[in-house]
Amino acid sequence: MMLHKFTMALLLAIIYTGAFPREITGTIKDQKTQESIPYANVWIKGTITGTMSDVEGRFKMNLEKNDTLCVSSVGYQKREIPSLEITETSTTVFMQEEVKELSEVTVKPEVSRAKVLLKKIQERKDENSENIQKVNNYKTFERTTVYLAVDSTSRTNRIIGNLDEVTMKLDGQSLRFSPIYLAELGEKNVSRKDSVVYNRKDGIFPKLNQTIESLILLNVVIDMDFYRDQIKILGRGITSPLSNSAQLHYDFYLNDSTYIGDTKYFSFSFTPK
Repeated sequence: MMLHKFTMALLLAIIYTGAFPREITGTIKDQKTQESIPYANVWIKGTITGTMSDVEGRFKMNLEKNDTLCVSSVGYQKREIPSLEITETSTTVFMQEEVKELSEVTVKPEVSRAKVLLKKIQERKDENSENIQKVNNYKTFERTTVYLAVDSTSRTNRIIGNLDEVTMKLDGQSLRFSPIYLAELGEKNVSRKDSVVYNRKDGIFPKLNQTIESLILLNVVIDMDFYRDQIKILGRGITSPLSNSAQLHYDFYLNDSTYIGDTKYFSFSFTPK
């Protein structure tokens, strides 16, 4: 009799411990309308392990025994579900709408997020510029490429193997530019002393590399310090995109944002008006 009990207990232990980790599939739905919620954030609490539901609201996730599944989406209340409460490998997560009552609503003309952030950058421009000058331990990487216009109807191969050609349209015609010179330089600055950690030059005319560097690059390469009100390009003063009058000259677009540690970074682009 004791042998049977021992065997059964061992079997139950194997079945129980074998249940984790496990892969679950799920569908995220609106609790009221029963409609799927696409592109919801799904992650394991306290970690950076996560995914996003597809256009049909479906997702897959591997869960351990003590994990807590978190689900959030704009306009809905956040859900937290302990792994042990998910008894099936296929589950449905219902989300409730997040309703907030406003005692007073002020309607203002719409202002783009890019303009709001740009204004904050301009307000702290002097402070940020001083902080940059104080940094004494950093790395830099420079890449300089010279292109040559080629016949758009020809079928020439890429001249420099690891650089693609560039095609631009001008007045309804396509212009091809093929790289003829490439220079890359990586440096490390410690206590305001630079040291080269990577240096590479490549070109289809090795004997002309020195000429390209002395006659072309010295007159064309520009150190763009956006913290100045004007940038000198080929002897002409161009308004900096960080100057106080920048919005009179450029249209600004917010491309993306990302977190590095606890700091959030934004990617902008701008075009002349």
